[in-house]
Amino acid sequence: MESSSDQAGRSAASWPVEVMCGAVAGSANVVSGYPFDTVKVRMQSCPPHQFRSSLHCLQHILRTEGVGKGLFRGVTSPLVGGMLETGVNYMVYCRVLSYLTQPRSSSTHPAVAQIPAFGGNAGGGDGARPASVQSSSEAGALQVPMIALAGAVAGLA
Repeated sequence: MESSSDQAGRSAASWPVEVMCGAVAGSANVVSGYPFDTVKVRMQSCPPHQFRSSLHCLQHILRTEGVGKGLFRGVTSPLVGGMLETGVNYMVYCRVLSYLTQPRSSSTHPAVAQIPAFGGNAGGGDGARPASVQSSSEAGALQVPMIALAGAVAGLA
């Protein structure tokens, strides 16, 4: 059995990994969406009827400016911002989810998982949740309300 100091040490050591995972996701998000945004902005800023469609605009950009200078000009700032924002957001999400799912002794405040509003079964089996959710919660699996709460808190960060 791990002591609380072992868990705290592992937890403190894993935050850089969580930030890096979020940063990779943020960079993938920006790099995959930036060309679409470039085409949209180009079509909005040009005179009407210069391009027949988005595809025509994309072909014009690629023919005249190329991929790097045409579709990815100015990507550095959104890339850095997206990496930082998503990295911190993912770390906060992991921390909150870890806090919500860690066991607590009955002498301290109740775990969030035991509060009915967050998916707990403090009032007994009232049938409000499907049996599959009730049985998985008894096995210690994550519940949708706890994941949603962690996501909401991370979204505030």
